[in-house]
Amino acid sequence: GGRAVPLLSGIRDPQMILGEGHRLPDEEISRFCGAAEPDIFHIHTWMGFPEELLAELKHRKVKVVFTTHDYFGLCPRVNFIDASGKLCKEMDDRKCSICNAGAPSERALALRNNRILLAMKELLRPLAGVLQRRASRVADGTPETHDYTALREHYIALLRQCDLIHANSEVSAGVYDLFVPGLPLQLLPISHSGITDHRRSKDVGETVKLAFSGSSGDFKGLPRLLRVLDGLYESGIRNWHLDVWGPSECGNHPHVTFRGGYNLAQHAEVYGGSDLLIVPSVCNETFGFVVPEALSFGTPVLCSDTVGAQTLVSPEMVFHGENGLREKLEILLREPDKLKKLNQTICKGLFEMDMESHAKKMSILYDRICRGKP
Repeated sequence: GGRAVPLLSGIRDPQMILGEGHRLPDEEISRFCGAAEPDIFHIHTWMGFPEELLAELKHRKVKVVFTTHDYFGLCPRVNFIDASGKLCKEMDDRKCSICNAGAPSERALALRNNRILLAMKELLRPLAGVLQRRASRVADGTPETHDYTALREHYIALLRQCDLIHANSEVSAGVYDLFVPGLPLQLLPISHSGITDHRRSKDVGETVKLAFSGSSGDFKGLPRLLRVLDGLYESGIRNWHLDVWGPSECGNHPHVTFRGGYNLAQHAEVYGGSDLLIVPSVCNETFGFVVPEALSFGTPVLCSDTVGAQTLVSPEMVFHGENGLREKLEILLREPDKLKKLNQTICKGLFEMDMESHAKKMSILYDRICRGKP
């Protein structure tokens, strides 16, 4: 039993989720609900979620909340980035079939998500790369068109049964409202327990310390950030150094250091040691924790207008497209004192990005829906 949990890999065949063989036994669902006795049931993703559980919760008059952490259910690959690396703005079975043709099989997903094999993740990484390349070669042909409309309708039906859709940003609210109009949306930014107030004043030296944190995928915008910085370097603007946190080295770029992965204990080095964090995402990021993480260290953030957490930064620090990124960066690098002033502004403001503040606001939302006032 159980349903596929693809993460960003996609769904090769909708029957991996819609097939009757994936339903959980009624007695298992009833036993779970009886033991938990929830007043409110909060769903953070539809990945692996059994629809029969939602039906039982509604039967028991439990209030159901869903948070828009991702777009799974509307987009099988989660982020609405199509096979060509561009932002997708339509739901089309043929296009979805092409995007998901190279997705892992149901058996491959089950193996990848096996608890024992997850513990050996690093050792098995080379094998995963071989399988992914093989899947990509298979996808190069003409894929069979699958009924992704039925898959979307399945998840849209689940969304419409929720008592409240907690939108973590205006960006995610806009995407959900575009594809599923009329949902009971409530906007409230999110946080996590690692975000606490570490703000301090900074001086910007002769070399501006830039930082990027994320994956190397096109949808996160690293390729376009590197193109822009290479262009600025060639034009003579060289008073900067970029630390790339997350991806392994990809290409030879002057004044760029690839730092690799990092953990929570290194946040002071990643964010506190930077003058500016750049979040150049191409996809519609539902939120983006790197923004409040950087701000919690007093570090200014320059981000794309597709990043949900843009509401936390000054409007002058939000750009549109590659040309917009180039223009904003050129101004900041020519006038680095602006970063000092932004740091001072961040440090003076009231700090409300911590988990305690977020929990209080969520409690108010919970109280409202329990009283029937979403």
